Amino acid sequence: MPRIVTAIAALGLAGLCATPSLAWLAPNQLRVDGPAEDFTVDYRPSNTMDDYWCAAGEYTINHLHLHPTTRIYRTTGSSPRAIGEMRFSVLADRASGDTGVVSIGRDDGGFTAAHAQAMCELTWPLLID
Repeated sequence: MPRIVTAIAALGLAGLCATPSLAWLAPNQLRVDGPAEDFTVDYRPSNTMDDYWCAAGEYTINHLHLHPTTRIYRTTGSSPRAIGEMRFSVLADRASGDTGVVSIGRDDGGFTAAHAQAMCELTWPLLID
């Protein structure tokens, strides 16, 4: 009997390891997936760069549980339309060189997670007819 239990447990563990990761849904409805070193925000034609940064900031703080002062870098050099996604990383050496957002000051391809999260549009559903 113990061998059967061990075999069932091993199969269950193998099944968990083979399961693909589930994407996290940001509050702005963009899907985000991947580890801190290289995560992806899915492309949607109606979105702006602020939307991608918003999702990246939310993911870093609320899903990866990293500190809001953690810097996030855009790692894709071209527009998300061209490649179908926008990629980010917390590793500075992977930065594409610019954020894709007009900003004052240096542009090293990154923002803090809190700054990125601040790009989320505020919606007030109780005030909207």
